[in-house]
Amino acid sequence: MTGAQPCASTNPFYITLKGNGGHGARPHYSVDTILMAAQIISGFQFVANRNIDPTEPIVLSACTINGGT
Repeated sequence: MTGAQPCASTNPFYITLKGNGGHGARPHYSVDTILMAAQIISGFQFVANRNIDPTEPIVLSACTINGGT
């Protein structure tokens, strides 16, 4: 191999989703932020698979999720 080898690094990011709580009997009155967070995390795989050259190393992960207050 020639040239510089890539080095691993961390690049923390934070996403804040806000919505109102609800009840299981009336989900249409709430904004389900946990579901939104799950969709974002699922989207990470799309970014890794469709936007990065498959020969390039990549790790994109959500390591912590906090929900509720």
